[in-house]
Amino acid sequence: PGLRRIQNHLIHQYFSKFDPNEGGHFAPNKVLKFVYPLDRFSNDGNEGIEESVDPSSHDAKAKVSVSPELQFACEAITNGIQDIGHRLLPPVLELNKQQLNDDNGVVSVASTLLSSLQSMSLQNERGISSPSSPLDSAISSIKKLNQFYAKLIALEWSHDIHKKNENTIDFKLGQTVKHKLFNFKGVVVAWDPKPHMDVSQWDGLQGVDNPNEKPFYHIRPDINDCIREFGGPRTWRYVCQDNLEPYDLKHGRIELEMELDEEEWGWDKENGWFAPSEEIRFMHAEDVGDNEEAIVETIQKLKDIISDCFLSVQGNGSITGLYSLDDLFCLLNSVGKLEDATTVQDMIKEVFKEFPDSSLRKQLDAGISELIEGKTKQALETFSDIVATEPSYGEAWNKKATVHYMLGERAAAIEASNKALETDPRNFQALAGIGLVEMDALNDKEAITAFQRCLELNPWSMVSARLSICMNRRARSSSKADSVDE
Repeated sequence: PGLRRIQNHLIHQYFSKFDPNEGGHFAPNKVLKFVYPLDRFSNDGNEGIEESVDPSSHDAKAKVSVSPELQFACEAITNGIQDIGHRLLPPVLELNKQQLNDDNGVVSVASTLLSSLQSMSLQNERGISSPSSPLDSAISSIKKLNQFYAKLIALEWSHDIHKKNENTIDFKLGQTVKHKLFNFKGVVVAWDPKPHMDVSQWDGLQGVDNPNEKPFYHIRPDINDCIREFGGPRTWRYVCQDNLEPYDLKHGRIELEMELDEEEWGWDKENGWFAPSEEIRFMHAEDVGDNEEAIVETIQKLKDIISDCFLSVQGNGSITGLYSLDDLFCLLNSVGKLEDATTVQDMIKEVFKEFPDSSLRKQLDAGISELIEGKTKQALETFSDIVATEPSYGEAWNKKATVHYMLGERAAAIEASNKALETDPRNFQALAGIGLVEMDALNDKEAITAFQRCLELNPWSMVSARLSICMNRRARSSSKADSVDE
């Protein structure tokens, strides 16, 4: 059963969804049904009709059939996320009172957060159009909450990183600059404290000392300069700070291949350059006036509300009436598309991360950041400190197992994964980790067991391909053994 959901980006061109009925199969779309009208799955009588009618009509809704268990889970998730949206509104409304738009006419942080929340909290109220089935409604709700939470994390993380490095930066967002060597001018639209890749061998950096430690800028270049210097237009350039100098627009205007987004960029008449939105300035720790402290406080309030809600989803929080992890797993096993499964998986992973002790939760995030930055041993120390303080923090054990696996420490990785499973046996990431370790050690029997348990919880897990490899390898070994016996 774990091998029936094929992971391929072309699937959606031929099939509409995965149907778990009749042993499990992908349901052909209208085109495939037309080409193969005699195929038994082309005559199921539902998919083609459903696609040809108004999805909001009574007939279309009648064709969507879900089990009572799935119906309950979908309604619990949809209503629960609507309730979360209502809980998140007051802090955003308070922030929004201070400033709807900044002086340059571009939207504020509060405006973008409010727009996302209104969509989340009002989508099922009277007068607001909703998806055609309970399952679609639940998926849509989860996706919006995931996006909102990801936005909060991105705002906070980017602001903190850039705040630590603001004194190393020579050029501001929106400032017009010119490349010293290649002579193209452009607009600064973002910057990184250090480049995201190895740039030591790049053209134009031979005379720069240790370029991998220098700030780099995302530049939207002048189209005419690019045609002259590179033989064709370029959308953007990634440039070391040492190779840039200020450019005064009185020497000539800049013509971009693609205009900057009007909602994110205005025009600063006083300084004579492009003016980024409050959100972009906040993310790069540039001046947002008196709003900075209010934005930081609001983001923390919103994260605390979501944390309390996710703890309640775990069963460890104080809020009643929300959905549960059981509801999420019911939905995960019922969705028919990889995209929808990924949406549900992302929420389950975030729920797993939550912990009643907020300081340990922040420590977990710090360890994850260290892992992303390649500071593997430092991350291991962080996760080890967490589980030493609180052995019941399952996700910290799971992340610790990941680091052990990356360091090639097989026994420690399996031990940490098992600790994570003791906290919650449904941690499919821990099961996948055990399977990977055993597979690398050629222990196919143990790997198959772990992968199968993972797929029972999450049938869309990417470990299905590895399960197939282990099963084939074990079958070949068995065949060779039989040949020797003969």
